[in-house]
Amino acid sequence: MACIPIPSDSIFRCFIVLLKWTYVHAWRHGGYLKNHERNYATLRRENDELRKMEVLVNNLVRDEDLKGRDIRREAVKWQKKTLDLKAEAEYVLREFQDVQRTCTCCSSFPNYWYCYRRGKAALRKHGEVAAHIKNAPLEAEQVSRLPAIDWAAGLNPEALDGQETAPRIVKEILDSIEDTMISRIGVHGMGGVGKTTIVKHVHNKAKGFDFVMYMVVGKDPDYKHLQKRIARYLYLSLPEGADQSEGEKLILARLKGRKYLLILDDVWQGFDIHVLGVPDPVSGSKIVVVSRSLHVCHAVETGKNIKVEIMSSKDAMSLFLHKTGDVIKQPTLEKVAMEVLKECGGLPIAITTIGAALRNNDDVGVWEDTLRALKQSTGETQGMQRNVFEILKLSYSFLDETIQRCFLYLSMFPEDEIIFTYFLSVNWHLEGYIGDKMSIKEIVNKGRTIISRLKDVSLLESAGYAQNVNMHDLIRDLAVYISSSGDEPMCLIKTSRGVRCEGLTSIPCSFFDSMLALEILNLNGSMIKRLPDSLTNLKSLRALYFYGCKMLEDISAVVNLPELQVLDLYLTGVKELPDGFVDLKKLRILRLGFTFKLCKIPPNLFSDMPLLEVLNMYRSYGLWDTGLEGSASADLSQGRLNLEDLANIENLSSVELTINESGESIQKLMDSKLIGRLEGLALQCCRNFGGIDSSKAEEAERLKALMVQSCPELKKIIRGTDPNKVIFPDLRLLQLEELPMLEHVSVETEAHISFLKLEKLTIKGCRVLKTIFTYELLKQLQNLVHFEVSNCPEMENVIEGQVGDEDEVFPKLTSFSIYNLQNLTTIYNGVLKLKALASIEVSKCPLLKKLPLDAQNCKRIKSVQGEKEWWDGLAWQEESTKAALQKYFILKPTNA
Repeated sequence: MACIPIPSDSIFRCFIVLLKWTYVHAWRHGGYLKNHERNYATLRRENDELRKMEVLVNNLVRDEDLKGRDIRREAVKWQKKTLDLKAEAEYVLREFQDVQRTCTCCSSFPNYWYCYRRGKAALRKHGEVAAHIKNAPLEAEQVSRLPAIDWAAGLNPEALDGQETAPRIVKEILDSIEDTMISRIGVHGMGGVGKTTIVKHVHNKAKGFDFVMYMVVGKDPDYKHLQKRIARYLYLSLPEGADQSEGEKLILARLKGRKYLLILDDVWQGFDIHVLGVPDPVSGSKIVVVSRSLHVCHAVETGKNIKVEIMSSKDAMSLFLHKTGDVIKQPTLEKVAMEVLKECGGLPIAITTIGAALRNNDDVGVWEDTLRALKQSTGETQGMQRNVFEILKLSYSFLDETIQRCFLYLSMFPEDEIIFTYFLSVNWHLEGYIGDKMSIKEIVNKGRTIISRLKDVSLLESAGYAQNVNMHDLIRDLAVYISSSGDEPMCLIKTSRGVRCEGLTSIPCSFFDSMLALEILNLNGSMIKRLPDSLTNLKSLRALYFYGCKMLEDISAVVNLPELQVLDLYLTGVKELPDGFVDLKKLRILRLGFTFKLCKIPPNLFSDMPLLEVLNMYRSYGLWDTGLEGSASADLSQGRLNLEDLANIENLSSVELTINESGESIQKLMDSKLIGRLEGLALQCCRNFGGIDSSKAEEAERLKALMVQSCPELKKIIRGTDPNKVIFPDLRLLQLEELPMLEHVSVETEAHISFLKLEKLTIKGCRVLKTIFTYELLKQLQNLVHFEVSNCPEMENVIEGQVGDEDEVFPKLTSFSIYNLQNLTTIYNGVLKLKALASIEVSKCPLLKKLPLDAQNCKRIKSVQGEKEWWDGLAWQEESTKAALQKYFILKPTNA
């Protein structure tokens, strides 16, 4: 075998490497022996430092734990490793002390070996301890984090056992969440009505989401705090000191591609959800916004808004019984308990508060005292001020000062009263709350804006026709409470310049002698027959209301009120306007509607009222001069008024008139510039009247009420068939009575647009009318709420022709009445989808054997009135329909 020669330079290089390695290792290992005492001292110092650091970290962990924060796993690991390192370091230190004693006693070789080993161990352990100290978690964010919210565990809302309305709303919200066309849902309603309880149940029942988040936003939202709360739901930890934009990025990254449900409760103002880091709800994600204000829901672009109403009487009773216990079933308490419950007004927060305060209390005196406190709005019932009034007051506090003053003014109205928004606006103006130099139209528009805002935050509710409103009993109590508390800069109940009187039959002659500064006097609904002499002393009076004073006939005293701007004689028994009436030069509003006895007015009245802005003479005096030479109406000595005088009042913006006897007067009115200001028109006993020209019907764009009565020659309401004309675009009320020749209600062309906003239709005594609704007209009556037909002997059906299966008919119709239609055989030959229908009244219609209903569209019906013979003779498409309606049938006597 041949030998391979190795070059001498390679051998030399290997020798050098080996020599270096030997030197390095010998030096290091020699250092263990040489520096063993220094290594020991260093380890001892590091171990002492570790003990101090352990105390700091342990204290920090304890403090964070007491705050309810989650301790991070890293901090727990550090604590555990500290214990291990301390034990190991102390073992090395003890061993070193033993070796040191041995080394000092003798110089034998074995003892140096032990010094070497312990020096080496001390150096290595010192390195581990130093590195561990460097990693100590000394900041709160290093030790702990806010606890993650386990949304799957659910919230803990009040139970809804025994209730019907709230579970239905929960289901409606859940159904909306499942609707793929809706991504944002608004839930709104007055404070204390139970919105939070409802959405917490929604939170607990929601399924199919990666994350379900619930949070309270509040009046002054802290977006960084809200981001931290969202982060807890997402198991995220936002860095200490992170700004809002950094939080947005982290949350956005976590939610990207995830399906989430975000419930934002107690939202008071619109905001962009992106400031929270939440992406737009797409791919099944949903956002639910809960607010007292519908405006807020609109501001965050909700696709569907669900209002939470007050409790039904049944639900309120169930909750009250749950809170008070069976004590209210005692005979001695039952009556007063029901009155206390009524004062709670169906508001869950009030029922809960009062019920808890009276739980298991069988003392009748305590219950009666509670009832007294509730009726007087004192807030002295236990918890009432804190739990109810202060919560409701939040809505008030969020309003600006002007609207707050307007709200407190409402405390003067009695409970459950319907408030006319028109005159509420005017009174606000007269009180100095709104519009110092505004026209009546501008005042009313401003008032409607304020009313809309109050309705928006559920401090007012809609009530009936003409945008009237009323107040929930507890909201009125709140207004009284605030006005009487002394915390506000004004107290309307004590200091208002207005006086209201109800239930009066007479007023003492000197009653007003000490009220010389009075500016607003409301005698609505009183039964007074004459005005006291002292009324003439009220030289500062600016508004005088006699609405519904049916016994009042003589108003001669008002001519001595030079500052009068508003005079309401609507529905009074007044017989004449005295000659001195023309001296009321500052009059801006005059209401004479439904003054059936009025038979004399100064003929030059309207030539002397330059400031008049609103005139209502609907169903009132109706004799007008046509100005046509030779006509019967041309003689002013007959007491006829001049339409030209009225048309020439420059400020006049709203007119409601009655025209009697003269078709010429109707034509004169239609040709005048009053047509565009006309809001109500009653045509009675007019000869030579063949209908309103379609072009004039279009010009009457503000007409809201039209009554045509006893016009013997009228065959059609509208003359002409120009398809480009819009017929009465704003008409809400149409009454057709005693028109013996009327053949058609609708316009005879499909192209016509007519009656788009009609809400109520009344037809009486139209003897040759055979039907009412054609298919063309039916399609346009989307706002009709009620119709009434009676005494039309030739009528055979109400709706003529066939309606398509997909056509929505009368979507808002809640009731209809038909009476004395001897030849009526059908309302409609088929079934109609009447989703809103709640009440039906039929009388003296012997040939009517079928209603246009089936089991599906009669679910909302709560009343069917008629004779027993008629009811028993009805034929039904399904027997289940009759069974469903049987309990709502109300027997009407045959001779009724």
